[in-house]
Amino acid sequence: MCELFGFSGKHEENLIPYLLEFFSHGSDNPHGWGLADLGRTPVQIEKEAIRADHSRLLPHIIKDLRPTRLLLAHTRKATVGDMTVENCHPFSFSDDTGCRWSMMHNGTIFQCDRLGKYQRLQHGTTDSERIILYLVDRMNQAVAKDGTLTEEQRRTVVEDLMRELSPNNKLNLILSDGERLYVHINTRGSLYRKDDGEGVLFSSQPLDGEVWTPVEINRLLVYRDGEQIYAGPAHSYENSIDVRTSLPPDFDACTGGSDLRDYRLDRAIWHKYIIPTQRKPGPYVGVEFEFPIVNRDRQPVDFSTVHVLSDAFVREFGLDHRKLDDDGYIYNAYSSQNGDDLSFDCSYNTLELSFGKEADINVLYDRFRTYYSFIQDFLLPRGHTLTGLGINPNWDVNNNIPVTSERYRMLLHHLESYTKYRGVFHSHPNFGLFSCASQVQVDVGQDQIPKVLNTFNRLEPLKSVLFANSWWPETGQLCSRDDLWAKSLHGLNRHNVGEYEVDIHRLGDVIEYIKSMSIYSMERAGKYINFAPIPLREYFSRQFVTGEFFDGERYRPISFTPELEDLQFLRSFKFEDLTFRGTVEFRSVCEQPVRDAMTVAAFHAGLMERVEELDMLLREDREIYGRGFSPIELRAALNLAEWPSFLNRSALSELLIRVLDLAKAGLEDRGLAEAHFLTPLYQRAETLISPAAALKTALENGASMEALIADYAAL
Repeated sequence: MCELFGFSGKHEENLIPYLLEFFSHGSDNPHGWGLADLGRTPVQIEKEAIRADHSRLLPHIIKDLRPTRLLLAHTRKATVGDMTVENCHPFSFSDDTGCRWSMMHNGTIFQCDRLGKYQRLQHGTTDSERIILYLVDRMNQAVAKDGTLTEEQRRTVVEDLMRELSPNNKLNLILSDGERLYVHINTRGSLYRKDDGEGVLFSSQPLDGEVWTPVEINRLLVYRDGEQIYAGPAHSYENSIDVRTSLPPDFDACTGGSDLRDYRLDRAIWHKYIIPTQRKPGPYVGVEFEFPIVNRDRQPVDFSTVHVLSDAFVREFGLDHRKLDDDGYIYNAYSSQNGDDLSFDCSYNTLELSFGKEADINVLYDRFRTYYSFIQDFLLPRGHTLTGLGINPNWDVNNNIPVTSERYRMLLHHLESYTKYRGVFHSHPNFGLFSCASQVQVDVGQDQIPKVLNTFNRLEPLKSVLFANSWWPETGQLCSRDDLWAKSLHGLNRHNVGEYEVDIHRLGDVIEYIKSMSIYSMERAGKYINFAPIPLREYFSRQFVTGEFFDGERYRPISFTPELEDLQFLRSFKFEDLTFRGTVEFRSVCEQPVRDAMTVAAFHAGLMERVEELDMLLREDREIYGRGFSPIELRAALNLAEWPSFLNRSALSELLIRVLDLAKAGLEDRGLAEAHFLTPLYQRAETLISPAAALKTALENGASMEALIADYAAL
């Protein structure tokens, strides 16, 4: 575990003897150290991503440390986040009043949706940093509401946050506002207190032979000038998670119950994917659109135009957090107000709009129209346009190069290595730079998971008929995206892509399936490491894995030891994907014609309200699903331009309309007047003509691609 040391004194005190002992524990916490002298102006914070007892800097800092009245120190054993200085504690941020908050944490946040948005704002990758960002955000909200905060109001914000974050999480931390020390733990024996007459010291382990008292759990304690000034009411959210607890009752039968390493992996998967679904699902929907950027003169996209657009969009809509590529251009910008996001997915040939979750799809659509209109008003006079196609029509003339960043460099390098493996692969490893999807996330409850995954998996063939929009002569398929993913290196392990090949009967099956997926990259010290895809269960059983990393000039070999925290780098591309946010992401749909953009969200949100009826409808069907073909085989057949002769077209149309009626009824249950978004889908169900089929027919009848690009771009 990480170790904490804190001091609040009546007077300035010499802490060097305590710090020498505290930092001597570096071998147990090898991933970094930090020291914050909060009694100085300005505050002095020093950190290194190195074992404390191996540091050449730390002994000089301790030697020169003057007596102080307020101090925090930390040694890190990473559970979430890489071994970088940005991930070392203490973290420090100021609120809108100028009050500087500093915090250090020993524990892990397994479940808290509200921390998710701070991933885009933080400097590092730890859950701990997200806690203090959330705290500062809550302080700012209180300031905006009440003006200058009293000491009691600040304490209330802190206490409310401790109570909110404690359930299902390990929340042992010390934080300071520059005057007071706030202490909270919910794990027994994780922090000790010593009163030396001149102040109060806290440490994860006693630091000398004198009396150190265990700190009370499950309540906020506040100290100022070495004296306790507040002890809050106790809550009941003690953290007592053990390796073999917090798993479903039937889990021994799922895992064999013998391998402790497997239990640790099971527990990590359970906390990452299942615990977030234990809260009551809300009516919330999140949507993502990936639009091709098209040069209307059939020339490569002018990236300089795209960069100027990014700057203009950020200014216009006040996106307050940005990420820059290696050349200094914005490739991601995010609004902390509503969660909306502008990004360039893999390449500056594709613009992605992602939206913070909302209960009402109409609200999302209003924001979408505003953003899209602004972008088109910018691009059209400059000879460019967005369009609603699943394949960039200029894919063959564009400069299909990735965004210059560590992540995208890693991804393309991995996909280009397909020639090293046996398998059926296409020759377009850069497909992610020109294929586009429309994705939707919907809240799911724990007890719904098996039913939702099975039912929507079975629905996939029908979705192809309704939503196919990536006709590509190279594959001869109406939904080419399926094969672009499945026949890339992502599909080397079939369990990472497409539909599920098995039914999910219980939560243990979900976890076993996740363990069968392959991991192919992870991060150490800020560098991505690629390696041959390895099923998750095998990966965590290995003592060493050999891979390669880019050193700025070339790829170099490296061996490393897998760590449980590498689970965060697992990449799933399933059509129905259980996320760590307590949602199911539906990701099999091509980008739609722009005027029909919200059909995808409405369709899935409505059916989520009627899953039981949808499941019964699909299981009882005999005309489409009763012909001896699996959903995987049916979808592949319906992706073809020419459908198999056995297919009863009128029965297919009737079944599609019945599915849409269920979606409509589900949207009416939501009571938000969203059913109108389904109207284009009824026409597709009646005619059995998807956007891809319509495009193919129009091209065969002599329509120009330029006219079709404009038509599919129309709002």
